[in-house]
Amino acid sequence: MDFSFLPSDEIQDMIDSAQGELARRQTQDAFNAELAELQGKYRDALAIEPIEWRMWEAPEYALDAPGLGDTVEHESKFYRSLLACNQLVPGEAGYRQVSRQGVPIPWLEPSREHDGYAKGERAIRGGVTYESLCDKNMQMPHPDSEYWAQVEVSDEE
Repeated sequence: MDFSFLPSDEIQDMIDSAQGELARRQTQDAFNAELAELQGKYRDALAIEPIEWRMWEAPEYALDAPGLGDTVEHESKFYRSLLACNQLVPGEAGYRQVSRQGVPIPWLEPSREHDGYAKGERAIRGGVTYESLCDKNMQMPHPDSEYWAQVEVSDEE
C-alpha cells in the first residue's frame, strides 16, 4: 500500500484504529478459548460426552449448549458448532452447515467473523471444491482468490 499521499496524522489514526481492532480480536479469541476450556472442564466433571448428531434443542444453560465442534441436526440439516456454549439457533449464525458424510457442501456466506471458514475447511462453489487457506475466512471462493485454493471439480452446484 502506498501511504505517501496521506498526512502523518491520518496514518497515525489508521495505525491506532488497526491496533485497537487487533486488541479487540485478540481479547475475543482469548475469551472464546477460555470459554471452551471451561465448558470442557464442566463436561469432564459431569462425564458429559460431546454432542454428536443429536437433534438440536434450545439449551436451558450456556454450559449445556453445544460446544465448539459439536454436531447437531436442525430442520433436517446438519450443523457443526463454531462456538463454545453456543446458544444460537443452527442455520442463523454460530454454526456451519455440514454433511454428515463429511463431504463438502456448497459455500454459504458467513454472517459474522466467527462464522468464517477455518483453514483447511472445504466448500463447493460453481461446481468447484475449494479449501480455505486461512482462519476466519469470509471471502467468497473463486479461482483467483488468495484466500482459497481450488482442490477439485465437483458435480455439486
